[in-house]
Amino acid sequence: MQKKYLLVVLTIAVITAISLTAFANSGKIVITWYPQEYYQPQAYPQTAKVVEEVVKNYEALHPNIEIKLVQVPSAANYTEWMAAQVAAGTEPMISWMWGATTWTQKGWWIPLNKYLEEPDPYAAVGAGREHWKDAIPEYAWPWMENPADGKIYIYPMDSLVTGLIYNKTIFDKLHLPTHWNSWGEFMDTMAAIKKAGYVPFSAYWGSSGGAFTSWADPAVYTPLMAAELPKIDYMTQLNTPAFYYKGVLLRAPTQEEWSKAVYDGLISAYSPQYVKYLEIMKEWSKYFPAGFASLSGFAPVMSLFDSGKVAMIWLGSWRFPDLKNTPFEWGVTYLPGFTKKEIPDLPEPLVGTAFSAGGGVQAGTALYGITEAAAKAGVVKEAVNFMMYLTTPQGMGKVITTSGTMFPLIKGTQTAPQLKPFININALPPVSLGDGPLSSNPKFGAEYTADFMDYLIGSISMKEMQQRAQTLFEEALKYNATTYNYSWYK
Repeated sequence: MQKKYLLVVLTIAVITAISLTAFANSGKIVITWYPQEYYQPQAYPQTAKVVEEVVKNYEALHPNIEIKLVQVPSAANYTEWMAAQVAAGTEPMISWMWGATTWTQKGWWIPLNKYLEEPDPYAAVGAGREHWKDAIPEYAWPWMENPADGKIYIYPMDSLVTGLIYNKTIFDKLHLPTHWNSWGEFMDTMAAIKKAGYVPFSAYWGSSGGAFTSWADPAVYTPLMAAELPKIDYMTQLNTPAFYYKGVLLRAPTQEEWSKAVYDGLISAYSPQYVKYLEIMKEWSKYFPAGFASLSGFAPVMSLFDSGKVAMIWLGSWRFPDLKNTPFEWGVTYLPGFTKKEIPDLPEPLVGTAFSAGGGVQAGTALYGITEAAAKAGVVKEAVNFMMYLTTPQGMGKVITTSGTMFPLIKGTQTAPQLKPFININALPPVSLGDGPLSSNPKFGAEYTADFMDYLIGSISMKEMQQRAQTLFEEALKYNATTYNYSWYK
């Protein structure tokens, strides 16, 4: 099956190469662009039409350039597809990628650092006109730095946010609050819903943990580790205010800093913080639907919610359109913060503070970088110019607003009206600590989430979960240290 899939991918690559040759022979400079989910004509025709308009407007300004929109086969795994394209030399010249994963993709991307300092001729004063990087807020850039070399390969133009979507009928019927002052109150609400015969909470899990582990893990682990964050050896000194909330340091460690924290024993599966984390997550799992580990994909989650049997689900803003056919009134809320009752050493300014998980500048849809394909074709300058056009309100700003699934980072761009319920959530401080770089490495991330799901469903004990987690932490540490030659590792 794997060989058959690879053959299909390579066939697509060959067809793409032939197609590009044809375009090149037309006498125009061809730049291929994969806009990710913003260009799906069948699923989201209105947004796709705006993407096409943006392309036409740019081409009108540059008659010698043709922008070719690329779509990934619906059945393909994007990362695998992209890897095959890179191997064949036919990857899109401008393409999408998670901001946190470029460190594993050597030879895919070209650094943008020197271009970020250049003026954007399409931008307004103070929004990129003087320096391209100024088209988006300053706080976004440290999050895009590659932990392996400190360079920036991806330009973030939007960000996503997640929220709890609740069934107003159920909450009204049971006279329950939809906002909570503590984690304890949240659990009490879950217990009351379950007692009434409903499923309190659902999310997308699947055999590898799905969205739930990547969202819930840091949302809970960050406050648990908040008092420990200043103890981490921050070898890369970044003093931007974005890493402080009410005076408390919340900066996520880089790849090397996380590894050093494991090496120093500050991050450990045997620490009191990690034990408390496992206890909290285990208690929470009592309120999940039966067989939750097999809920793969958002379709079954939405089906359960629409049936009226589930009180709330955890969704990302990009899934907002899925709610348009929900047959009852719903609202948006979010997880509560913790108190000193749950976390005795929680810094005072963070008492009752929730952390925005599952989103941020590293997890948007308009995260675009320029690939080596552009360099090989000698069109990097042209690709950068088109990217500069995109980072304006009339470029991707218009696309993002039309889509209504993401928050725009581009200055001067309006947030879609339907996302207003998520604005308060978007203003929450970002998470700082979860499973760390495990999620960035396919091998370690898959093993960790599978073990975690085994723990939640009771297949392994807490002790076994700690043993497995610590083994993965140490394996990731060794892999990072030997791969990137950390000087302190012995």
